[in-house]
Amino acid sequence: MLRLADVVQDVLRRVGDLVVAAFFEHDKPRARNSRVEELADRARQWLECGDGEEALGLIQATLRTGERGVPAFHWEIEFPEVFERENGGLDAIVGNPPFEGKNSIAEGHRESHPDWLKQAHEESHGNADLVAHFFRRAFGLLRQEGAFGLIATNTIARGDTRSTGLRWVCKNGGTIYAATRRLRWPGQAAVVVSLVHVAKGARAGPFDLDGREVPAITAFLFHAGGHDDPARLAANANRSFQGSIVLGMGFTFDDTDRTGAASPLSEMRALIAKDSRNAERIFPYIGGEEVNDSPTHAHHRYVINFGTMTEEEARRWPCLMQIVEERVKPQRLTDKRDDGRGGGKGKRRQR
Repeated sequence: MLRLADVVQDVLRRVGDLVVAAFFEHDKPRARNSRVEELADRARQWLECGDGEEALGLIQATLRTGERGVPAFHWEIEFPEVFERENGGLDAIVGNPPFEGKNSIAEGHRESHPDWLKQAHEESHGNADLVAHFFRRAFGLLRQEGAFGLIATNTIARGDTRSTGLRWVCKNGGTIYAATRRLRWPGQAAVVVSLVHVAKGARAGPFDLDGREVPAITAFLFHAGGHDDPARLAANANRSFQGSIVLGMGFTFDDTDRTGAASPLSEMRALIAKDSRNAERIFPYIGGEEVNDSPTHAHHRYVINFGTMTEEEARRWPCLMQIVEERVKPQRLTDKRDDGRGGGKGKRRQR
């Protein structure tokens, strides 16, 4: 009976995989939707006439294999008896999901994976830790009155991770009924985790927060208050600045660089000696390492910064533009994000 069921389910798995493949083959919604329609027609022809099975199998294999294969898992197909019953869904989920920041997500998965997460989970943020998406997925798979208990990074109740995960869950029918905010991992890893237990549906208190009875537990893992993001105060507008984001180390002069991306300080000095105007667009540059390691925030690097100039304005410093075009632009042209391509000027973002 299981073998017969698998034969039927393999057809459904392939169709599900084709939908996922259409997403990862393109980077724009319109192209993805067109590809879904195209593959739907080809799948229909295969199911009705048996044509094109080999080509569809290749698309499925391309999705799943390779260094960054996507191991698509279709819960409703694998467990139809769970999801097709009255009040369908899982009764309980227990797990230790992976913790990954946005850079690790981008580096360790298919290029469109961050977009997939944001599409799969509405109101999610690109800066959220991957564990927040596991919270969302677990909550979506539960039946009404089901529950999950998951281990999380201790940032689960902070910032964009909280907004993507616990805030949405609590605002959409979830109740946090128990939580441990800070637990030192008992193994060798030197990490502090949070344990969070959530029921799908309303549940009466008292609840357990760090071993104490409390009347409520919010998305902030606090015993009082609400779940919503803090309101931004207009009075604080333009009072803080996260700094210039150097999208390419080719902008820098740095004798400690071992990657070959930066230019040596001797080249900077030669450029200033050749034309003193070059000093107008070269600035000392410090990052997190200098802030954390030096009590005086001493710098050893410099950066070419055209600020908010247009490319035409920046070309008044031709020698600096030549460095940018040789050391930054080739890398930018490979970046498919609109804000990372082309151009020879650094990006500035305000908060």
